[in-house]
Amino acid sequence: MFKFIIAFERHPGLTRDETHEYLSAVHGPLVASVPEFCRHVRGYVQNFVFEAGIAPGEFAIDGAAELWFDSPEIFIAAYAEPRYLEQVRPDEPRFANPDRMVAAFTSETVLIDKPLGGGAKLIRFLAAVDGTSDAEFVAQWQRLYGEAIVSDRDLSALPVKYIQNWSTPRASNPFPLARDFVGVDELWFENDDGLRRFLAIDQEILRSLEHASILDTAASVSFAAKEKRVLP
Repeated sequence: MFKFIIAFERHPGLTRDETHEYLSAVHGPLVASVPEFCRHVRGYVQNFVFEAGIAPGEFAIDGAAELWFDSPEIFIAAYAEPRYLEQVRPDEPRFANPDRMVAAFTSETVLIDKPLGGGAKLIRFLAAVDGTSDAEFVAQWQRLYGEAIVSDRDLSALPVKYIQNWSTPRASNPFPLARDFVGVDELWFENDDGLRRFLAIDQEILRSLEHASILDTAASVSFAAKEKRVLP
């Protein structure tokens, strides 16, 4: 199973609230109305950003989408469907700025998986410092961050779910622009307060990764969001 994660700045003519309303009321139902596209998709989630991150190039993230596919080949087939190209693709620039996006094509590693309520979600696109290989970054992130979260009693009590999404190797990646990030971290919380408490604690761990010359904070992108499942 593969997950495509894409985050974007809104269309310059829309407010953030208008962008979220358009995603929820227009674009989501439009995607769901195209069976030729949906038959390839195992899941589709929209994320409505309420605390913006700053992406490389200093633009704000206003929304994000996640879509699951069984293989890179099925991903390619989905986005090549004529009805997707005729109906869905032309709708995307109506709410998103196509020149201001970040993306990753990934596979999931689940570290914490408790029952989900509503709550808030933290999404981090992770960039490595120059000269750090993907394999080295993954090993260090799992050891210095992932294990630290899971083993720390105070920290591990706050997220109800934690998934590490690691970018696929270049040879099997159907979306080359996604290679700017080694992966994407996602953490879910019962409420906004849980998210804020977590952020106050985990900053020390992030600083240790900077000092270890692993994480490029300036090139990484973080934002908080509320999610809505569209498919299935």
